[in-house]
Amino acid sequence: MLLAVLVSCLPVLAGLALAMAPGLRQANSGHWHRVVLALATAVVLMLMLPSAVQTVGWAALGVFAAAFAIPAALEHLRPGHAGHPGAAHDTADHNDALDIELGFAGLLLHQAIEGAELGAIFAVGQTGPAVALVLSLHTVPLVAAVLHGCVLETGVRGGLWRGLFLVLTTALGVVGGQLAGGTLAGLQPWVSAAVGGLLLHTLWHTWTDGEHRPAA
Repeated sequence: MLLAVLVSCLPVLAGLALAMAPGLRQANSGHWHRVVLALATAVVLMLMLPSAVQTVGWAALGVFAAAFAIPAALEHLRPGHAGHPGAAHDTADHNDALDIELGFAGLLLHQAIEGAELGAIFAVGQTGPAVALVLSLHTVPLVAAVLHGCVLETGVRGGLWRGLFLVLTTALGVVGGQLAGGTLAGLQPWVSAAVGGLLLHTLWHTWTDGEHRPAA
């Protein structure tokens, strides 16, 4: 079980280290910022969404679209969205912070389910550590992009604590997966679709914030 936890948590630690890199700690982080967000967006659109659609059909696309659109719709329904400039600025800051927290919550769910999936892989013994590590590598840009947004909103300490919480959640998922075996397999595609839409919404906001926010 220790090997399963280590293999599953290494990509999370790599993403955390990338988000903590000096080049990503400031809002105007140039090429680092764009590369990490582009990689994370590619993971969502080219891996998470197609895998969910292939497994459960086009209904996964509807879940993905809803998870992407609902947070944006809620932003427009909040009081002060179209008010005077000061209120609009305060509301925008509130929306940015909420987007980051929603993205982090979605990533937590993703890590819990993925940890369980990798734990089940180790439990059945059909594939080795190398295969499990390859499967979890897509986590690196997702963690780096979301924690980058957390660092911009809450500072380095806030990003670090959230990263460690992701590691703990992944480890607990692995333990649960080894105990539950393959019983959670049917849930994974739906979680991937929903979390993918939520993460894409967060990544879009993080991208635009990083482009327009002045350097620290």
